[in-house]
Amino acid sequence: MTDWCVTINLGGPRQSAVAQEGMLAWTQEIMAGQCPPLMIFAQETFPEWLRVVRAAGYEVIEGVDRQWKVRSGLVVDKALSVRGLTEADLPHLFYHGNYVSAGLWKRPDGSEAVLASVHASPSYAEPERYGWPSDAGHPKSRHGGSDPRWPNHRLWDSDYLLMTLRHLGDTFDLPLLAAGDFNESLLDDPEGGTWGSEFFSNADSLGVSSWLHEEWRDDYRHERPTRTGLQLDHILVARGGEKLLRSDPAPETDVRWADPRRARRLSDHAAIWFALAEQP
Repeated sequence: MTDWCVTINLGGPRQSAVAQEGMLAWTQEIMAGQCPPLMIFAQETFPEWLRVVRAAGYEVIEGVDRQWKVRSGLVVDKALSVRGLTEADLPHLFYHGNYVSAGLWKRPDGSEAVLASVHASPSYAEPERYGWPSDAGHPKSRHGGSDPRWPNHRLWDSDYLLMTLRHLGDTFDLPLLAAGDFNESLLDDPEGGTWGSEFFSNADSLGVSSWLHEEWRDDYRHERPTRTGLQLDHILVARGGEKLLRSDPAPETDVRWADPRRARRLSDHAAIWFALAEQP
């Protein structure tokens, strides 16, 4: 039987009460369905939603608590063996705080993998202010093809997130599966622009690749919009992490977001469903 996963940015406290209620109803609907998710890679969680998933028998692994309002959660079925990772396992996690939650998954066959629910803050990086490890180095900067929206060589939080994913894979020397809101999209590059393509090129240079870009390669620029015409939500893998995933059935955005009237009562990000590979 296929093990389903879903990645979703819930919108958090910034969403309207109607949208929050919609996401609670959506969550209860999928958990009561024929194929409830084995894992949820959630961003911008809120307390009522966390109570719902815990009551349904899930464990929630959260990031380093720095008392930030924006919080990610790695939500896993309690039957799974997943240990939450902290800054003691990787100092980079302190920098990301509540935006990144990560865990070490011991699979039924005895193999292990690193899982991460990630959210890049859509802001300039401030490594000194938020505690980037002094010995970790810094990301490669982008120039953006002279697009005035993106100042040349100014680093953003998403750039540091890529470095953290690379270090997660290197530290544990295990397959890595990271899903969430990266606030980066190839579709946002105008003609001649390179901001998004540079981001994913930098990811490739770090050994981190976009699984969805490969799976959706027949679509325009290998992306499908998840928020206001852009694909900001991605699934990235490293160190053989693609072997944890299945291409059949194919990953898809949740059909509930296809109806604009219904989507207005949900998160402003469409959920992405994907399947884990069957256990050996």
